[in-house]
Amino acid sequence: MQEKIIDMDLDNIDPNNFNFRRNFSGPDYEDFLESVRIKGVIQPIVVRPVEDGRFELVFGERRLRASRETGKATIPAIVRELSRAEAFDLMFIENYQRLQLSEYEEALGFKAYLDENGPDSIQDLSDRTGVKPSYVRRRVAVLDLPEPVLKAWAGGEIKYGYLEQLRRLDDEVEIMEYFEAVMDGYDIASIRELKEHIDGQAIPFSDAVFDLGKEGCRGCSYNTDVQMQLFSIDAEKSKCQHPECFFKKQEAWLTNNWTETDFHKEQGTNGYAFSDSVDRNSCNIFPYHMEMKGTEPCFKCTHYITLFHNHRLMTRSGSICIGDKKCFNEVCSEYNSNQLGASTGGDYSNSSHPGNTDKPRVEWHGAHFREIFFKEQIPKRFEDVSSRGLKTLQLALFSLLKSNWTLKGWFISEYLFENSEDGSSDEEGRGHNHWISDPDLFDPISNMNMKQASDALKAATLQTILYDDFSADGRRVVADHIGIDLSHEWRLTEEYFKKKHKPEIIAIGEKFEIFEKPEVKEFVASLGKKKILDLKKGELVKVFFESGIDLAGVVPSEILP
Repeated sequence: MQEKIIDMDLDNIDPNNFNFRRNFSGPDYEDFLESVRIKGVIQPIVVRPVEDGRFELVFGERRLRASRETGKATIPAIVRELSRAEAFDLMFIENYQRLQLSEYEEALGFKAYLDENGPDSIQDLSDRTGVKPSYVRRRVAVLDLPEPVLKAWAGGEIKYGYLEQLRRLDDEVEIMEYFEAVMDGYDIASIRELKEHIDGQAIPFSDAVFDLGKEGCRGCSYNTDVQMQLFSIDAEKSKCQHPECFFKKQEAWLTNNWTETDFHKEQGTNGYAFSDSVDRNSCNIFPYHMEMKGTEPCFKCTHYITLFHNHRLMTRSGSICIGDKKCFNEVCSEYNSNQLGASTGGDYSNSSHPGNTDKPRVEWHGAHFREIFFKEQIPKRFEDVSSRGLKTLQLALFSLLKSNWTLKGWFISEYLFENSEDGSSDEEGRGHNHWISDPDLFDPISNMNMKQASDALKAATLQTILYDDFSADGRRVVADHIGIDLSHEWRLTEEYFKKKHKPEIIAIGEKFEIFEKPEVKEFVASLGKKKILDLKKGELVKVFFESGIDLAGVVPSEILP
């Protein structure tokens, strides 16, 4: 039966809320508008009656828009009695099969279908469109990305492959930072580079101490295995793309199950901490001759903990004491006394030779009273040591090394392992550097002449100043003292600009009137641009470093104290 075509008043037609076509611009659409303006709409639209004498568009959005934009009052239409589900189905198939949809519009169509029919309809959608379910999932998944990303995709400014990689991230701020880097083309120039950046921050599941199954990690969308299986995303295997979540689970398991860990069993510690939360110079670190762990009294103390270098738990610095310094010193002294007793024949506190007065009744007495003597006599003897003499330099160097265990490791690697006879490298030496006793540490220092001791002390001082825990304020004081003029000597770098967004770079240029310089205007013109705002981030950076301007004194306020 032939359907009846009527001229319908445009004011009686409402758009439907599930049409996923978005592109109504460009040369093709302009040509279509001109055709409608001259000839009118030739092929009728399809509508369905709703209520109050009104009609809802089923398909023909482009024709309806063109009619309104060209001032038409009516449009040829076919009225069909359709339910909402029937209308949606007809609209979807019509648009998907007949129209040249963009990737963005296709994704919107898939999402509209699943929203209308439920997530379990994905196989039906696959059967009707001829595309694989994984293809549908991948297209729909990227629609969760921030609006600026989707807008760029809809406008053809960014390829779908980039969106798949961005979808792997969990933090919107991080997504936008990567997106801006991609759009600029300065920091990230390809999908492969973006993948490598994202893979680099993922955490291997092999690092986990918790049960991946119980914690829901095996089916999580941030599991790279799931990303590859469900969405066919190119990623490294068996990694977590949500470090914050991973570390929370890691810490929760350690806190609740510490006594079951190998760390507790090996060292007897009663907790843990990460190095970024501990002041290494205020905590008590057990020496290597004690195997970097405490003794029997420590095993019951909550201040006796394991120190990890990072949340991945791959490396640890051994056990530390975060308690009272006096208690720590007593433990170490008792250990040293026991070792001294063992080296001269064992435990003499229960000696079977009471008549032999050379053998101590209490093991720790010797070490204890020797320490008292040294602490009394060393200050007196120091009065005779020249403040400018070689001994002062040697002792200053030794004391500095003893006060900072990281610095001690540097010194041993640089001065003891550098020319080792066994051919071991510096890196090999670094792994064992704290095993060296104090006499062995002091031996090369005591053999230094004035120049060698001065140079070594200067180098050690520099190392100390450069360590992160020296503090930013401390480094600023040092810089001022040795005559570094931050306001004149600091220079802008490409690395600095990599951390900045385009508006921030423009603000710097405007503050220092960079863009008003003739050589800059000439350089911008050579790039084929008329305005600074037309430049991409990478081009802006080139303005600063390739236009030939003098950057001396161009120091952002955030750099100056």
